[in-house]
Amino acid sequence: MQLEVERLKALEDYQILDTAPEQDFDDIVALAAQICEVQVATITFLDQTRSWIKAKVGIDQNQIPLSQSFCAAGLSSSEALVVEDCLKHPLYANNIMVNMENGFRFYAGIPIKSQDNIVIGYLSIFDYQPKQLSELQLKNLKILGNQVETLLKLRLKINKLKAAEEKANKNALLVNNIFDNSIDAIVILTKECHIIRWNPAAEKIFGWDADEAVGKLFHEVIIPEKLKKAYL
Repeated sequence: MQLEVERLKALEDYQILDTAPEQDFDDIVALAAQICEVQVATITFLDQTRSWIKAKVGIDQNQIPLSQSFCAAGLSSSEALVVEDCLKHPLYANNIMVNMENGFRFYAGIPIKSQDNIVIGYLSIFDYQPKQLSELQLKNLKILGNQVETLLKLRLKINKLKAAEEKANKNALLVNNIFDNSIDAIVILTKECHIIRWNPAAEKIFGWDADEAVGKLFHEVIIPEKLKKAYL
């Protein structure tokens, strides 16, 4: 149960479920199908109730119930799985997608892991006939699986940057709200004491509009003439 919670949390962090198709992911499934000489390839992510398909070649479905998912059946393993004949495998022999007319007979899945090494999805290939993969095909399939993980890491970094930007924008809005609505004069200066911001309260208190004050030296605007020499 704890692992399930961690998996769903990791998947949520990537914000990838129900997103639009992306060329990078589409290219990976196309290459997987071509390299392994199969008719179907998918990149799927598993939430609580479904196996959602991010990229695909050879099928039309966008999602599959978790109870029918090849990926979910092998979720307990973090290793690559190759099933040469699904009818002879205990995990898949009774799967509706195997037993239907023209059902799948071959399956191979490469786990897609989060940065915390939690399996959140699979790069999968299928065929309608029993099949064997060569060592080179399996090696290349694993490389493509690594590429999916690389894309997800990049996606996570982008998500974090966006979140940080949104937080900064909210903080800036809060600061501006305080600046504009304070009953006290707030004046912001450069190191050389040039005025760069001048709030509405400062306009009322000192009698200078912001347009007049900004750019001037602090003492030119605020310090009375008789005190300027002592101030300087």
